Amino acid sequence: ATLAGEALKFAAQLPATPEDRRLSGVQAPLAGAALQAWREGRPMPFAMDLALVGQSRFAVAPLAEETTAHLRSSWPHPSFGGRFLAAERTVTPDGFEARWRVSSLVSSARAQFADRLDAAAGGERVSPTLQDDSFDVAMVQPLDVYAMSLRAAKYGALFIALVLMAAFMFEVFRQLRLHPVQYGLVGASIALFFLLLVALSEKLAFGLAYALSAGASVLLLGSYFSAVLRSAMRGGSLAAYVAVLYAALFGLLVSESNALLLGALLLFGMLAVLMLLTRRVDWYGLSASPAVEVKPRPDATAT
Repeated sequence: ATLAGEALKFAAQLPATPEDRRLSGVQAPLAGAALQAWREGRPMPFAMDLALVGQSRFAVAPLAEETTAHLRSSWPHPSFGGRFLAAERTVTPDGFEARWRVSSLVSSARAQFADRLDAAAGGERVSPTLQDDSFDVAMVQPLDVYAMSLRAAKYGALFIALVLMAAFMFEVFRQLRLHPVQYGLVGASIALFFLLLVALSEKLAFGLAYALSAGASVLLLGSYFSAVLRSAMRGGSLAAYVAVLYAALFGLLVSESNALLLGALLLFGMLAVLMLLTRRVDWYGLSASPAVEVKPRPDATAT
């Protein structure tokens, strides 16, 4: 780092005790050309190369009369915050670039900093930051593994209801009777999909974990419905329906800005299809009409 052409030597300024809240951080004494420029009141250009590792937020306190900041990064998901928003900003998949221009007429950071220096010199405990009057940018990860798994789990009840609704349609249109235990087993198998997704996503990439979990669930439900409904075609059609639901759910999860719109359109479309298919169903007469009870196939013939 250089100030007015003079190299600065920084040293850590740590509190003497954990309870000591005086100004802390790093500091460098003024010497040589920098000290001379300060005494004469001349402008002092400052330059510093700083490598930050493991930091999720970068904040700047506008202490100058006219603060101008230009920040460029390869991170594609910034979150701008603080009291002063960027005057110009551009966000692309390759990164972002932002510029701030803050005048001392609209910022009290200089006065706050001077008051805290005086308080620290007098031995008072003060906050080491100026977060109330600063601007910052945070590097966020909008679609990490656990966030996507949590979003998937929030759709769990709706997902189970959509699959059970399809099974119920076979009772309505094919005059087949399914036992509540069978409905419960189907719901439990779908619930285990979300548990399997979380477990696999801790070891594998989320896309691969989702594909494996969805594939296992589709195969299980397809084979189960084929046996319960006494028809491989019926079981295959339900398995295809569940596969489409899993694909739609994955599309909702990976969508950052259109998830609500896509989810609303999906639900509206499915409700419209359900109403269209059942528009001629006599629901009052349905309970009175006898249904064919589906019994499991015997594994062996008794003699």
